[in-house]
Amino acid sequence: MSAATARSGRPRSLPLLPLLPLLPLLAACSGGTKTASAKPTMRDSAGVTIVENTAPVWRDGAGWTLTPKPTASIGVLDGAAEYQLFQVSGTVRLSDGTIVVANGGTKQIRFYDASGKFLRSVGREGGGPGEFKQLGGLFRLPADTIAAFDWNLRRVSLFSPTGELVRSFLLTVPGNSGFLSPVGTLGDGRFLVQKNVVFMSGKVSTGASRDSVTFYVADSVGTLVDTVGTFIGSERYVMADKNMMSVTSLAFGRESYMAACDSSVVFGANDTYAFEQLDPTGRLERIVRRTHETVPVTNADISAYKDEQIAEATDANWRRLEERMLAAMPYATTMPAYNALRTDALGNVWVQEYTAPGDSSNVWTVFNREGWMLGPVTVPHGFQVRDIGADYVLGLWKDENDVEHVMEYGLRKPEAQGKEGA
Repeated sequence: MSAATARSGRPRSLPLLPLLPLLPLLAACSGGTKTASAKPTMRDSAGVTIVENTAPVWRDGAGWTLTPKPTASIGVLDGAAEYQLFQVSGTVRLSDGTIVVANGGTKQIRFYDASGKFLRSVGREGGGPGEFKQLGGLFRLPADTIAAFDWNLRRVSLFSPTGELVRSFLLTVPGNSGFLSPVGTLGDGRFLVQKNVVFMSGKVSTGASRDSVTFYVADSVGTLVDTVGTFIGSERYVMADKNMMSVTSLAFGRESYMAACDSSVVFGANDTYAFEQLDPTGRLERIVRRTHETVPVTNADISAYKDEQIAEATDANWRRLEERMLAAMPYATTMPAYNALRTDALGNVWVQEYTAPGDSSNVWTVFNREGWMLGPVTVPHGFQVRDIGADYVLGLWKDENDVEHVMEYGLRKPEAQGKEGA
């Protein structure tokens, strides 16, 4: 039994194969408000380091900021087809600045230079080599090899930095129950993968649920070589009868997240403001916590949440289904502690602060490899962070016309920060 499994008395996020189409970070650091710099307290508990953070380490003026304008922007409403984006499911940047985009709507992997100029595309719809049925996540491996996952085929395809197909392989789940999908890569080219639950009509009942999820490490040809552990998953709400089934996230529900960096993995469940750092075999090395004030969910929050969800419905049937589910599901009494978790190229952990419905803020708090809370970085409202490098942040954004854009911003790190950051 792994260390992760042995201590899991609480459940841990369970990204699901979407039953609906996949819906699959920048302004200045919010350092305008002066706060005292404070080092965290650290202690050892049975060989595990516990880090308790109460205030940012960054001194006033020493925080990281993003460039005021994007260094590259891809996506148009009208124009050449190669710049029109639809159902983007992933984007990464290569070492020479090339931006690679998984454009799910056309089943293509597209390559753009550092300024956003189109270079080439590979892939098309189909089941053959280099083709895709449902183009999902995109990952960068050593030597700028690109890995693309197909949710429908359960297949990983590897491409060279210029787009040539290297090889493909299937991810096979132990016991043939559920299926595997990659969630990140380690520095040696291995994959962090998770076992997904498949909701089967007729075999589930209406109500809230929270299953566990197991993570593994797979080698470069898809063979499972280690079990990281079984963790608590995310809360879901299921509405099912004999004619239909729909699965959605629970309103203000608890989510869990797993990310990989060069030689470790990071797990967090937003029940509390904390996350864990483990080695790829599941051995717990560090628990990082931040002082956090619990925020209650108000009736106004619930009403705003319902309005947001119903506004996304594009037809009458979808709207009726949303209204039924929103009327039936339970609502949490407190907000989750945070909203997302990612790692950057240097092993820092970025945690997205939770926002209530209607709140336009988008703040990520950065923790270094030792678990010290460095401080906040503010990004534009609606910008979804996908790839964080040493000096850039790459992600997705939709404009007022619902047009998708892949945008890159420079990441500035003042020299005055010294060794407090990574």
